[in-house]
Formats: sequence, C-alpha cells, structure tokens
Amino acid sequence: MSVKDPKRGCQVHFLERPMKADDPHDQLLLQIRGAVAEYERNLIAERMRRGRQAKLRAGTHLPWTTPPYGYLVNPERPRDPSGVQSNPVKAEIIKQNFAWYTDPKQSVLLSRIAKQLSDQGIPTPRGGKRWNVATIRGLLRSTTNSRYRLQRSHTSYTGKATPFYFTSSGFR
Repeated sequence: MSVKDPKRGCQVHFLERPMKADDPHDQLLLQIRGAVAEYERNLIAERMRRGRQAKLRAGTHLPWTTPPYGYLVNPERPRDPSGVQSNPVKAEIIKQNFAWYTDPKQSVLLSRIAKQLSDQGIPTPRGGKRWNVATIRGLLRSTTNSRYRLQRSHTSYTGKATPFYFTSSGFR
C-alpha cells in the first residue's frame, strides 16, 4: 500500500505487508500502527526527560546548553559541569556593571549602562553591537553569572557580596 500525505508531499510504502488503499481492514491496521508509533515516541520522550532530570539532580549535567554570560564550557562536552570555566574578560564586564549600578554616589539607570557598553564597543552576549536594558537587567539578576546578589530596598538596589562558586551539584 502507498499512503500519500498531500500536505508534506511524501508517500509511505509498507514493504513488510503490502496494504490496499480501499480495504477498511488495512486502514484500521494503518491507524493502529500510527497510534502505537505515537505512543512509543511519547515513551521515549518521557524517559529522556527523566534521565536528564536525574543527571541534573546528580550534578553530572548542566541545566543549559549555552553557558551564561561570563562562562566558557568545553566545546566537546558542553553539558559537562567539569568543563565550566570563568571567562575573565566577560567576568570583568559583569563586575563593572555591578560597580556602576550599585555606586552609592550616583544613581545609574540601566539604560545608561547599556549605552556605556555599546559606546565602548563591547559585544552583547549574542555578539551584537547594541546592548539592551533587558539584557543588563538579566545579567544583574542572574544567579549563575554574578558574584553579587541584588536586594531591593525601597527605591534602589544595593549589591551585597555573597559567596559564589561552582560545584559538581551546581552553582551556589
């Protein structure tokens, strides 16, 4: 039997047991095969999800495929926690962002930090030329790539140093 899918422009040919297109028994068998294939696909997806979750809990798998701004990973094994290294240049940019934002002598807006980084020609995390306020906010609030924690106090943020290191069980 040859099954055509006009939407995708493809045909399926069963070599094991040829089917007739006009036979209702063959149509039923085709639908059952499709249902079983969908069920198997869902089982595989669920097993893969559980396996990734177990590796995350065990600390042998990173929760992201691309490293956060300020970090490098081993390109051959990007999800291996033992290959995570700090990128000293980007870490210095993050440190400078915190210094600008938490300076008690002046009130610096995120838009001003974004403008300063853009004017200095520092590439964005995705390699662009122009920094966005949302990107700066994400870097300042991120727990994985900052050595500071921002705490809300009425109308301004204050940066407080917190111990930060990467262990086999994740970031702390």
